[in-house]
Amino acid sequence: MTDLSAAIGRSATAALISLFGGRRMRVPRAIVRGEPLHLLLGDGARDLVRTYPGRTIEIPTAREWRRREILLLRSRGLPIVAIANAVGLRTRRVQQILAESREAA
Repeated sequence: MTDLSAAIGRSATAALISLFGGRRMRVPRAIVRGEPLHLLLGDGARDLVRTYPGRTIEIPTAREWRRREILLLRSRGLPIVAIANAVGLRTRRVQQILAESREAA
């Protein structure tokens, strides 16, 4: 599966995770303005349908998504403080997640 954030944007991904995190979701083949999915995601709904038309996708939990975001941002060279601000965690927790991922590798 393509990275959801790359497909629909970070804010749309966060909104989707807030309602459907940890579950499967069937993506419609078309989106109509004013539908609940469009109201939730805005233009992200159009991008979701364009990327996954008619497919069933796994929506990550907030924890899984934050972990992936942290690893991605760190791989791009962002400092810990910037990563913590981007994902809404304290710097100490970001450091812990990075250390856990190094131990698991």
